[in-house]
Amino acid sequence: MLCYNALVVTLAEGLFELRFPELPDCIVPSGTWEQITLAATTALEAWLTGPAPATPASLAEMMSRPDVADAVATGAVLLPIFATRARPTTLHEGQAGPHLARPTAASAP
Repeated sequence: MLCYNALVVTLAEGLFELRFPELPDCIVPSGTWEQITLAATTALEAWLTGPAPATPASLAEMMSRPDVADAVATGAVLLPIFATRARPTTLHEGQAGPHLARPTAASAP
């Protein structure tokens, strides 16, 4: 089982962005705090089906990155997300998948 840390940023009331700093461009919008874990797990598992994903960094390694430390200092949260590379991903109707661009309020689920 792999564990990656998702960086959760509040963009606006009821709109969150999840990023995996080790996985460039793996950015996921979430409309509610309750959907964050599901959205992050779905995105991570989809990303891990691709070729050779980055090795997960430890929490200490993550916090030593200036971009992560700055985000946490301004209110972002690191959330550990567990996934297995072999597990297939199924997106259900209405469920957000990984996105390759920053979400906007209009794109929130």
